[in-house]
Amino acid sequence: MSCFRPDEWQYRASERLQALLTLRKLRELAGSFERALRADRRAETGKDRHSNAGELADALLVARDADLFADAAIRKAVAAAVRRHEDRPIDCPLRWVPGGSAAHHFVRECGFPPELAGSRSRARPEPLQTVLPPANYRRLKPYQEEVRDQLLATLDTPAPENRAMVSLPTGAGKTRVAVEGLHQWAHRQLDEGGRRQMVLVWLAHTEELCEQAVASFEDVWRSHPAGNQPLLLARFWGSYRQSLDRQELADRLETEAPVLVLVSTPQSFVGESQEDWPDPAAIVIDEAHRAAAPTYRSIIERHGEQSAIIGLTATPYRREFDPRNPQAGTEALQALFQRLIVAESLGQDAAERLKKLQEMGVLSVPISRTVPTGITLKVGEPPSEGEMQQQFNFDQELQQQADQTRRRRIVLQELLRILDEEPMARVLYFGPSVLDAELVAFMLRYKGKRAAAVSGTTRTATRRAMIADFKTGRLDVLCNCEVLTTGFDAPTVSHVVMARPTISQVLYEQMVGRGLRGPEFGGTPHCHIVDFEDRYRARRPILGYEQFRHVWIPLKEEPQQDTASLGLLVQLGSGDVSHYGRNERQVAACRSRPVARDLEVPVVVSLEGSERGLLQVTAWDPERRENRHSRRYELDTKQPMLRTRLEVPRGCELLLQATTSDPRGHIEIRRYDPRLGDRP
Repeated sequence: MSCFRPDEWQYRASERLQALLTLRKLRELAGSFERALRADRRAETGKDRHSNAGELADALLVARDADLFADAAIRKAVAAAVRRHEDRPIDCPLRWVPGGSAAHHFVRECGFPPELAGSRSRARPEPLQTVLPPANYRRLKPYQEEVRDQLLATLDTPAPENRAMVSLPTGAGKTRVAVEGLHQWAHRQLDEGGRRQMVLVWLAHTEELCEQAVASFEDVWRSHPAGNQPLLLARFWGSYRQSLDRQELADRLETEAPVLVLVSTPQSFVGESQEDWPDPAAIVIDEAHRAAAPTYRSIIERHGEQSAIIGLTATPYRREFDPRNPQAGTEALQALFQRLIVAESLGQDAAERLKKLQEMGVLSVPISRTVPTGITLKVGEPPSEGEMQQQFNFDQELQQQADQTRRRRIVLQELLRILDEEPMARVLYFGPSVLDAELVAFMLRYKGKRAAAVSGTTRTATRRAMIADFKTGRLDVLCNCEVLTTGFDAPTVSHVVMARPTISQVLYEQMVGRGLRGPEFGGTPHCHIVDFEDRYRARRPILGYEQFRHVWIPLKEEPQQDTASLGLLVQLGSGDVSHYGRNERQVAACRSRPVARDLEVPVVVSLEGSERGLLQVTAWDPERRENRHSRRYELDTKQPMLRTRLEVPRGCELLLQATTSDPRGHIEIRRYDPRLGDRP
């Protein structure tokens, strides 16, 4: 049985592969995918068997989709099989050009659906284009105007005080705000005679982000009603760098448009000498939490002595948004940008600003849930704060350890539960590896779900087609490994499933941020985020999702002055987190209202920041004034986590009391789904 439906072109392609290629050849071409698939099947059924031809052919198509014949080994194998079985000559293209005549001829002659010939990439834009005003204009929202005005004040300030970091949460429109500010500043400078020409440099670390910036400049320059100055927009990344004629650029800047915006990746611009370009009036760095890297510093030192330096990011400093440690941050970034621009009208702190944006419908409300896996990740000691390279290496260890069969089975069950309970769900899945993302997409397909996988090797045109299918509902799940962290726009994401563990709050927020656009900007009112909690052989690290929740899902009761007062943290609902402090006896306690019916709540209990802990659970009958039952759980470093059920008879109250040997520690109680693991 195929994982594709008979009306899908992949179904016909799979049948043709099976007719042409031997089982041995299919297994060879599938490589590590087949070995991992076999292990997953063994974990699910308890039986070990090789994959059959249909499964292997489907696996190749799930992993490569329309890019199947971009793999030279597959092309050669198919061509040889046609010659052998059908005794006719087949020219196998040495170089694969999707959408080209040779590709179409090969696919047709080999008897495959035309979709496998691929499509030509969009007509390549010219490296230089002129943008003329105006068209229809979409006004900024009041909080965006507030940030834009602060940005304008910074741009007007003489060097070296003309540096600032613009911070708005993912989905709140920081790119649009920055472009509007640059548009207004450029016109003011030119109209008032402050400058005759203006050069602006926009740096972004991926080509997708560069194209997003180009589109935003086009939109604002064409539509802003106050605009009367033409814009020269230059693409300067990848092969555009070689094809851009510098003399033509200089001539057109002199005669055609007084404003030049050069959009580039830092890698493309870092080698440019100061003499090759007019002095930039401003340098803008997108995703500016990266700006302390040597490449950016080199550009700023070479080109930015008098330039305004503007950073854009949702996460300005690694822990700037963490209310537990508000003074922390990356010192190099603070020194570089000097000041932080935020929409103060939205509130005094990050959590308050987020809440206001959610109430306005600009951002969706995250509903977080943690699924315990019971899997132990064998990683070393977590690195110290500030050791960036060690943190990166530790994150890589986490990825590698999380890419395992038993854990993938738990993740798959959670995905199936979501899709069964919510047929209209649009799920974005982040896996720990490319192979994991492909395997999950394949297994979902075999369970009758519409899923696809995208990776860094997926051609831009193919990736664009998959994202379009996801946006329009032809796909329910889009699986990837860190590909869709930035430069991806699908506002209708309803669920983000995070199987890729990370200690980076920045990376985590970039990933889940794909689902946090609210209805005001075409998104959803709520976004469900599913995280997976593992065990650790060494000391447990602070994970990105925990730091994210401290901001986006704040505690109902703020911690007291003494951080040691935190003794009990309870999350029994969907994202509702309650914090309880200690009393003078160092005991943290809480109680529920009387329940209307018998309750049985499956939970995971974990000890945090202490060597020993004690949890007392009591069902209290207020009418009879007696305990219906009481249970005591002891935790220590050997058993820091356990699963149990909180049983509350009808009419009773639930009483929880927690204490730890270290007053800086606490006990967490979180709900879990027992279908995703062994019952305690």
